[in-house]
Amino acid sequence: MILILGANGFIGSNLVNFLLKKKNKNILLSGSTNNKNKYSKYKFIKINLLNYKEFSKFDNFLITNIVFLAGISKSPIKNNNKSIFLHNKKIIQNTCRYFSKKKFKINNFIFASSVYVYSNNTLLFKEIETCKPNNFYGKSKLYSEEMILKTFNKKNLTNVFILRLFTVYGQNMHKNQFVYDLQRKFFAFKNPVFFSENVFRNFIYVSDVLDIIYILLKQKKYKIIKEKFNIANKTSHSIGQIVKIFANKIKFNKTYTFKNNHVNDHNRSHFASIVKIKKYFGWEPKISIEKGIGKVIEHYYAKK
Repeated sequence: MILILGANGFIGSNLVNFLLKKKNKNILLSGSTNNKNKYSKYKFIKINLLNYKEFSKFDNFLITNIVFLAGISKSPIKNNNKSIFLHNKKIIQNTCRYFSKKKFKINNFIFASSVYVYSNNTLLFKEIETCKPNNFYGKSKLYSEEMILKTFNKKNLTNVFILRLFTVYGQNMHKNQFVYDLQRKFFAFKNPVFFSENVFRNFIYVSDVLDIIYILLKQKKYKIIKEKFNIANKTSHSIGQIVKIFANKIKFNKTYTFKNNHVNDHNRSHFASIVKIKKYFGWEPKISIEKGIGKVIEHYYAKK
């Protein structure tokens, strides 16, 4: 059975729909809010991961695969406070403590980490570098990575896949995400204003993330893997380039401007190496930034 922790979130909700289309039936969902009606085909458990006692709700399920998508995921630039670290630290501690019990035989543990575990000192982010995150969100993700690898160590037969996600966007994305805000501004204002024109980000469409999660869920234990992987697009784009692509897609014929283009320690560019994930699993992203932005716009019009 596959357990999805954080099934109500952006990636989680997309993963549930993805698995429905793949006709996967042996799925258990959990979240902090009750969505039984939304996911009527699957068993849904409402749980507060901060409370260890509530994990007993999983006692009667034969869970063999875990996809961990839970936790606070607010922008580390706008919301850099210690409560984020303490929250994410507690829920991973409880999760590792509970599922490391002998009664569970976990084949694959997939953890959604973040680009923000990296320091801002390097131009190209590679998994081998020493991570020194400069915000509490990144610190919480790095702590979680280390806790999982320590719990499911080399003596344990669980595959551990740490996915360092770069800027994921797509259907049902959070309102605090850049592409959502970009869309909102273009459709709400005659002369929208954007920021950080010359900062580069690596944008990856959510369906590409789902593809690699699905590949990992099918891994057998003939070769135990405990690794960290960058999950990103092949190239990064500047904020200015993304804004221009969006404007061209919707044929925006008014003016837009940029402010506060200074690049600082909290707002540096992200460039990713995805050599490792391709080497291990042959995975590469399929959705270009142009195609992904087009899908975002199509979904917006479809909802109107």
